[in-house]
Parts: sequence; structure tokens; C-alpha cells
Amino acid sequence: MNKKNLLLISLFFGMLISVNAQETFRLPSNYGQSILQRTGTWELRGFDVREWRANLVIVSVDNYVLHGYFDWYAESSQSSGREYFIGIYDENARSITLKGIYLENAIGALASSTIYEALVSNDGRVFSSGFWFGRYTEPGTWEAIWIK
Repeated sequence: MNKKNLLLISLFFGMLISVNAQETFRLPSNYGQSILQRTGTWELRGFDVREWRANLVIVSVDNYVLHGYFDWYAESSQSSGREYFIGIYDENARSITLKGIYLENAIGALASSTIYEALVSNDGRVFSSGFWFGRYTEPGTWEAIWIK
């Protein structure tokens, strides 16, 4: 595990982990590598007080750390924007946890710092039973299907 990944994990979970922790904090070498190794675009559909659509784009997968963004839009409220995220794929639970970290070109009812969780299908193409929550976010549910 390199220092960059250690810092990303500590930032993601809001924990303080010293640089010396890299000597004792090690994950299995195959952790997060078998299923979710694809980058690409998933078509997302979600619901809170309105229906949301998004392209969920995973730009990079670095061992078990995911980087990407959502391109959000809600026709009913004409809300839209890009939300960048960092996340973790948990191979044992077959789940992902993503944390929104920055909004760009936000119009309407979008909030950053939202946490997104979902189960990952055996082939990594479907995110199901997803939910989101956050301090400034209406709780909601979501699912996504890989399109390219």
C-alpha cells in the first residue's frame, strides 16, 4: 500500500492514520481486484423526493480505491451537475462505498459530501440495492447498470 492510497483511505473515512501506520496496516494483495477492475460508465437511476438519473463514471481503479464522478440530472426540478467521488470496493462484501467530494456546475438541488453504497453483481456490471445519505442530502435509493 503506498502513501497516496493510505492518505486517501484516511481522508475517506475521516480518520487520522500516521505515516508509520503503513508498516502495520496492510490489506491482502488481491483485495478488491477480482470483480470490479473495469472503468467505464454505468447508467444510474435513483429516488429520494424526486427521480434522479446520472451517468456514474469510474475513471480509475487503483487496487481497491475508485475515482470518478456522477453526471446528475433530475427532470422534475431541472437540477444537474457533476459530483466527483472517491470510493472503496469491498470484495468480501461485494459492495462499493462512494463519497462525494466536490460539485461542479451544480444547478438546483444537489449536495456534496453524500455517501453512496451499493452491492456489486458477480460480474461487476450491476450495482443494486443502493442507498445514499448525508448531512445535506435527502436519503434515497439507487441502482446502476454498466453501459460501456
